[in-house]
Amino acid sequence: MRKYLILSVFVITGVFQGFAGDKAEVWSRLYKRSVLPEFKYSIMLNIVELNDRAMIPLLEEILTEDIIANLDNKRSVTEERDFNELTKLVVRELGELKSKRSASLVYTIAKETSDPLLKVDAIVALGNMRATDYLNDISFILRNINMRPVKGKSAELEAESKIAYGAISALDRFKSIEGYSSVFFASIGWYDQRVKSFADKVLKTIVDNPIEALIPIITDGLFSEKEKAILEVAKCDAPTEDKAKAAREAMKQGLDNVAETIKEGMTLTSIRKNAIKVLYFSKSSDPEDVYYLSQSVRSGSDLEEKIYAIRTLGLNGSDEAIDGLVSILSDFNERSISGLDISYSDQDIIKEIIVTLGNTGNEKASGVLTEVQFSNYSSGIVKAAKTALSTLN
Repeated sequence: MRKYLILSVFVITGVFQGFAGDKAEVWSRLYKRSVLPEFKYSIMLNIVELNDRAMIPLLEEILTEDIIANLDNKRSVTEERDFNELTKLVVRELGELKSKRSASLVYTIAKETSDPLLKVDAIVALGNMRATDYLNDISFILRNINMRPVKGKSAELEAESKIAYGAISALDRFKSIEGYSSVFFASIGWYDQRVKSFADKVLKTIVDNPIEALIPIITDGLFSEKEKAILEVAKCDAPTEDKAKAAREAMKQGLDNVAETIKEGMTLTSIRKNAIKVLYFSKSSDPEDVYYLSQSVRSGSDLEEKIYAIRTLGLNGSDEAIDGLVSILSDFNERSISGLDISYSDQDIIKEIIVTLGNTGNEKASGVLTEVQFSNYSSGIVKAAKTALSTLN
């Protein structure tokens, strides 16, 4: 077959030299005179080599009259293979030529073909064309595959994985927020690591500011989806005020939801910790942050989480943030005076609050720091309070 095709190329080249007229007209005549699929395929290889936009009308004509008009025809296995291989060449070339005017024809192939590899080529071609009219259609295709239960024959799953990969590639080309959510869910979907890693990579480049798509996931998603979403917030290049807004919602979700298993509890802790980090690096001073951060210090299940929250309150620096830290420390003072047990982790938190209050330089903290010295603490905590007070003074 290969020798036959190579020979046919030489024959075609000789015929080409005998024709007058422009290239598009010559190749059009050659293609229309060909009957055998092998010759048509060879001619198409030559057309593709030209990479000439002047060939677009011919490619559209072939797609319309020779391919789409015959999509439903019954063919043998060999004929079907030849038909699909020819179609792939046409579709790919229209994509490479970025022929947006051909998008409706290519989408027809994507929608109607039963060959997964041809469907992939058509979807990728639409992306190469930047055919934005079909952005939502491609996003819908990917979303449906994402939601597929992991059942069925391995060949079927492999085929759908390939289509998903092509859809992710196309959505990356569009660079639109409308395609972000489908790619996000593909990155944590049922696919093998190749597809998920590719989706993860595309999330970093598809849009600079994905916050509009991430907040609904943080609000309504499963715990694991919320966790992934706040991680994407942390990594993206969105404005700090947008990132802080998303982090605030993640803090709310992390505090309001109740874990029913140990794994869920760990996930909620991770959501809160990553949200706190976003607030810290965003240097957010919004008074609304104070409530969530204070709750994290009081009821968080992880020492690291509480330390992050204290430092973020200190960086916030607002009077509301100072009041929040003072209130927490005051509660610890009352417990210590009452003779209640202060655990080692609690002592770490108390020291962190004391140091943070001293670093703020806000004299609103002086009263509670003075109180520490008479609240039955260890000498180390008392010394830390004296140092913080001297910093304020």
